[in-house]
Amino acid sequence: MQVMNGMECLIAVTQNPLTIHIPVVILTTNGNNMKLIHQLGAKTII
Repeated sequence: MQVMNGMECLIAVTQNPLTIHIPVVILTTNGNNMKLIHQLGAKTII
């Protein structure tokens, strides 16, 4: 399996027409990227 971080996974899921309907929830301790995460398509950040 290819190794990817959470942001790469979020981009892959939201850019693929077969998986774009899947809601993505991000669990993070880093609050610096919250706006970017929402812009990339995450529905919820915990």
